[in-house]
Amino acid sequence: MHTYNTAPPSDELARAQTELNQVKDIMVQNVEQILSRGERIELLVDKTDVMAGQATAFRRGARSVRRQMWWRNSKILALCVLVGLVCGSVRIPRRCGADEFIFVLGSRSYCGCLWPSSAALA
Repeated sequence: MHTYNTAPPSDELARAQTELNQVKDIMVQNVEQILSRGERIELLVDKTDVMAGQATAFRRGARSVRRQMWWRNSKILALCVLVGLVCGSVRIPRRCGADEFIFVLGSRSYCGCLWPSSAALA
């Protein structure tokens, strides 16, 4: 018993030291993994903030483009209605018996109808 109290067996001491070193290495690896995860999470948060800003800018740009296209479509529709009214105002007198539709510009007169007048054919 005296030998065990004064000098413990070297095998068990070496084995305990080896296990302790292994546990220490595992803990160091775990801490390193946690730190790398923290860095990755920070990168993800930064990227998320950037994407949120880009989404806001995209939404503003899309709204602007949508308004521009609405105005452009409205202008085209108004132009089509105006052209339709002009064409209708030229064709209606023709169908109602008027042979020609004359615009007076200065001292000259022009026939604005789409078909030749009956006087021009005779």
